[in-house]
Amino acid sequence: MQTLRMAWRNIWRNGRRTLITGSAIGLGLGTMIFWLGLQGGMRSYMQSSITGSYLGDAQIHLEDYRQTRETELLLPDGEALLAKADALADVRAAAPRLLGTGLLAMGDRASGVELIGIDPERERHISNWDDRLIAGDYPSESTHLLLGRDLAEKLEIEPGGRLVLTLADETTGELNSLLLTVSGVVFAGNPMLDRRAAILDRRTLAGAMGLPGRFHEIVLRLDVDTELAAPMAAALDPLREPGIDVEHWLELAPGLASMRELGDFWYWITLLIIFGIIALGIVNTLAMSLAERRWEFGVLRAIGTSPGRLATMIFAEAASLGALGALLGLALGGVAHALTARYGLWMGGFQVAGVDFESRIFSEMDLPMALLVALVFIGLSTLTGLSTAVRAARVKPAESLRHY
Repeated sequence: MQTLRMAWRNIWRNGRRTLITGSAIGLGLGTMIFWLGLQGGMRSYMQSSITGSYLGDAQIHLEDYRQTRETELLLPDGEALLAKADALADVRAAAPRLLGTGLLAMGDRASGVELIGIDPERERHISNWDDRLIAGDYPSESTHLLLGRDLAEKLEIEPGGRLVLTLADETTGELNSLLLTVSGVVFAGNPMLDRRAAILDRRTLAGAMGLPGRFHEIVLRLDVDTELAAPMAAALDPLREPGIDVEHWLELAPGLASMRELGDFWYWITLLIIFGIIALGIVNTLAMSLAERRWEFGVLRAIGTSPGRLATMIFAEAASLGALGALLGLALGGVAHALTARYGLWMGGFQVAGVDFESRIFSEMDLPMALLVALVFIGLSTLTGLSTAVRAARVKPAESLRHY
């Protein structure tokens, strides 16, 4: 403690230099803490966008369906599997979907679409379409249709408008036509849904496709930590059967999972680069201090202070600079995080990994990780004092006293 008190007094012998160095550390740490919160917000936004818009937390398909998308690969005993999922404690909600393709037409305008047949009430607990409506209402009748925003703009149609859906009966090959009413337009933030999706009642779609009571997938919401693969896999184990694929969203969207890992890697690389730049200022501060106090170190060595004690004092001064900078950084980063968490940050609108960033990103801070980053800064600051500490420990009293 005595060494720490001495070190604290020593760094304030030149207060301006200490403040400049501490501010540099604080600014670097504050930037990294702000980025940490923003990265957390982006991760949550991407996960909620991709799982809320379509994937859910997990999906169940017949084996090979996701690779081939062949219409005949229907779940063989879907109702029993759906009931089994409903009975699991770790499954919050489950919803079946029937998928297909068709042609939507209105007057002289037409577009090929991806058809998603849903049970509206079950689907409310899986997807966020109800909350992402930009016009109209959620489908409430068997002849209602929900369109993606870009598809509705392409067809130049609004809620209340009527469309003709043409699709093939999968058992006979004959073409069937349905007259449907657009109940709402949704912006899901998922390019596939916004550009090509037509969402309608599953029973209506199943009747037109000649597949009554059948469906291709079951989508799940889980009551476990969906940030991690292990708890999701454990929750899904009771549903695994031969010939059935049961996958959580990290397996369904491997590109997004890889981006998360890559983002974490580059975060630490950037932290080291930023600190490497700041370290030059810390080394300069300590080196100047050593040059100015060479006579002082000579006196201390002459009265019996050990080289190790001198080196420890230099390390304590470097740690004190790091702690001062860490306090400033935590304050700056905390303020930046609080503002971004409250008001959000507009990213300018871009698309990555199948997610449209057309909404504000709100910072989400991982407090233990922020404190770890601050400790890393203090630890690295302390290590920058190594060369100066070695030089101080090698001071020769006789030579140093001649410099007085």
